[in-house]
Amino acid sequence: PHAEAVELREVLATRQVMVRDLSAVKNRIWAKMQSAFPTLWPMLDLSREWARPLVQKLLVVKAPWRLRLSSIEAALGTARRVDAQSVKAALLADRSTIETPSGQSARQLARHQFGALTALIEARRSVEAQRDRLLDAWIAKQGVQAQRDVKIIRSMPGAGANLVAVLVAYAWQGVQARDPEHLRCLDGLAPITKQTGGRGRPRRGEVQMRRAYCRPLREAFFQWASTAILRDARSKRRLAELRARGHSWGR
Repeated sequence: PHAEAVELREVLATRQVMVRDLSAVKNRIWAKMQSAFPTLWPMLDLSREWARPLVQKLLVVKAPWRLRLSSIEAALGTARRVDAQSVKAALLADRSTIETPSGQSARQLARHQFGALTALIEARRSVEAQRDRLLDAWIAKQGVQAQRDVKIIRSMPGAGANLVAVLVAYAWQGVQARDPEHLRCLDGLAPITKQTGGRGRPRRGEVQMRRAYCRPLREAFFQWASTAILRDARSKRRLAELRARGHSWGR
């Protein structure tokens, strides 16, 4: 593989570790938020940019239920599903819980975890910027066909910079060869059929999941499909067809 592809693998592996660490920190914060803000916490989502300033403010101020509507609106910013009136009503409902010793302790612990969350988010952005620079450097060295392939992949519903980087780092040979079966085997989508039995006995076939696969490629394809079913009508219809036949959401 090219030098950029080798370095891309290291960067992608680092980013994957950061994504998992972020998920763990978010879960710890949510556990504490649930203890201190039982009514409010279901409205918020730390993966959203608008939610983090509000959560930080709620963890810092001494009496969150006294926040003015103007302050809540400023913290919410561009939020569309949550409004200041709903947040204010939830804070008033949670006042008795926030004032308890357990509620105060939960807020303090969540505040410590929030600092780690902010640091991890900044580190992930730095790693993703490095990923994009390496990807651009690789694309600049390729011919017209490879550059056209990258444009086609990026135009697909749900595809992003991370998918292109994973394909370049782990499976570009299959993309160039237009070999979908090779890609299906690499990411574990192609099943394995095992047959047992011998002379004089009927053979039985058993279809199993492929266990030998490229984990980064499999996760990138899963995220690709997960995003596509939210934004693409054809993908939504395909999901509905599979669910109607009894398949799981993961399928």
